[in-house]
Amino acid sequence: MSQKIIRSQRSAMISETAIELANEIRKDHPEMGCRKMYWKNLSHLPIGRDECEKVLISSGFRVQFPKNYKRTTYSISKFYHPNLIEGLEINGINQVWQTDITYFEVKDRFYYLTFIEDVYSRRIVGWAVDYSLWAEANMRALRKAFKLRGQQLNGLIHHSDRGSQYIDQGYNELLKRKEIRPSMCQYAWENSYCERLNGIIKNEYLRHWNVSNLDQLKRSLERAVYLYNNERPHGKLLQRHSPVEFEQRLEAGLFEERPLMRIYKHEVES
Repeated sequence: MSQKIIRSQRSAMISETAIELANEIRKDHPEMGCRKMYWKNLSHLPIGRDECEKVLISSGFRVQFPKNYKRTTYSISKFYHPNLIEGLEINGINQVWQTDITYFEVKDRFYYLTFIEDVYSRRIVGWAVDYSLWAEANMRALRKAFKLRGQQLNGLIHHSDRGSQYIDQGYNELLKRKEIRPSMCQYAWENSYCERLNGIIKNEYLRHWNVSNLDQLKRSLERAVYLYNNERPHGKLLQRHSPVEFEQRLEAGLFEERPLMRIYKHEVES
């Protein structure tokens, strides 16, 4: 058998293995991108990243997201907090949290998802789902974040858009008790970390699962948050760890140098 035929057969076997592994990944991560799948469980194969992406894309693994069209921010007051994070440099968790609200449609009814994300590690630290845009759901997400972190949070910056939920008296009282500084954006790109998170949870996970009521949505959201936090590689974290892996390695002192992160000013990170 000629070397050319042997190389061709070997290449076909590698491509087939990559496709099989990608199919396994997509069972839990229905729309994880080709590059992230390579980082997660394909990089050990004797195939380069770009070539692996070509193989997967040509096999139908390209991701296409639907457009977001429902408004979730309603500002009812001219009062707002200044933006405290633009151009800020941070070097650890619990220095900046971002929060946002998005919608998810179930059986022709819209439910609203609230997320709170630690910007440094990209970990979802608080989340909630409700049938309305009332501030109570945001307060539940905030309390969940407090319970998860379980430590002093004084000095933490809480960054949001100018939605009415974030000027709610009860919500701001929770922040004040923890000595957390509120911060607000003027434009959507100033809240882009959490804006991007919204799309990932909805489009890579929830819309691929059989969700038919609020209880199922709550359970599915718990699962999606777990997969995002614990398994999904993040391209902006060192060594492309998942958020939880990144925090664990950070706490264990396994990085040669503590990563320094500069909050975007005019660019939106991907």
